[in-house]
Amino acid sequence: MKHSLRLRPLLVPALLPLAALPLACASNPGEMTDEERIELYETTATYLYDDGALIRAQDQAVKVLELDPDNQEMRRMIGWIRLRLGSTEDVIIAEQFFTDLRRERDEHAATTLGLAIARERLGTAYFGTSRDYLDGTRTPREGEDPVARANELQEEAVDYWKDARKLYESTLEDGEGSTRSKNGLQRVCALLGDFEASLRWSDEVLTDAQAELVSWRRMLEGGDLNEEEEKLFQRNEDSARRLLIETHLFAASILNDLGRSAEAVDHLDAVIETDGRIAEVYSLRAQLRAKVGEYDLAIADIDQFLKLADKLPWEHPDVRRAFDLKAECEQQLGGEE
Repeated sequence: MKHSLRLRPLLVPALLPLAALPLACASNPGEMTDEERIELYETTATYLYDDGALIRAQDQAVKVLELDPDNQEMRRMIGWIRLRLGSTEDVIIAEQFFTDLRRERDEHAATTLGLAIARERLGTAYFGTSRDYLDGTRTPREGEDPVARANELQEEAVDYWKDARKLYESTLEDGEGSTRSKNGLQRVCALLGDFEASLRWSDEVLTDAQAELVSWRRMLEGGDLNEEEEKLFQRNEDSARRLLIETHLFAASILNDLGRSAEAVDHLDAVIETDGRIAEVYSLRAQLRAKVGEYDLAIADIDQFLKLADKLPWEHPDVRRAFDLKAECEQQLGGEE
């Protein structure tokens, strides 16, 4: 019942609907001054970006840059748009935007954070390519040694991750670092093999996420909210809950790899306390409990996993492995009698 755990960063939801765009957007751009056009395109880009219409937001940002090529805010936005689009090509473009801004001494936190995320992802892409060379899924160029090339790519990946770590840490120097930076640090420290540091950052993220979750719940329960406010607060609460769950799973995965099963189980317990409807968490906890000899508790988790995963067919690998593990636990319990 092996499940892949992948931590995703907390997403910032849209702040306002597109319907809230200022009336100026209805004006004819041909009748405006350049300054008025820039303001219009910037405002439209911001609302489109917040609403998730990334390509349209980029189009508006490009219009600004046609009039004001040095506009750092719109260049920064394009970098983040490319990060959110997420392909390797997009990340390469984002990295170039943020690098250029930093060369111009743009010290905006969003620039530094964007560059850190871009370099972390590029490191991961390089590392993935190195594995492709080693397992034969990628063919090297003629005369190129696949092992040597894989080693080169792994070294480049480590350099990217080290740089990302420094960038994330630099955003925390004022003591007010964002949860996203801490989130990035828990990931990149793990990628670099510094698992104790990664776990310390996981604790920081959990503290932040729990505080955010409590805050948004309090706002939702406060009453007197209009429809848009309620939707916004609910999205933020959901985002905080996701980050809390995913960080617990991330920490549990690392602790399991370190052989610290009891601590890993504590994190899975916390996930179930936050949301007891995630079938895979019971599967993971059953494996850990079986590993430490808690066979009766492992069986209870397997039964709960099968109950929640009742839509999976019998032949599904996770279901088959669940029954196999249950049989092993029952056999162990039988041997103890």
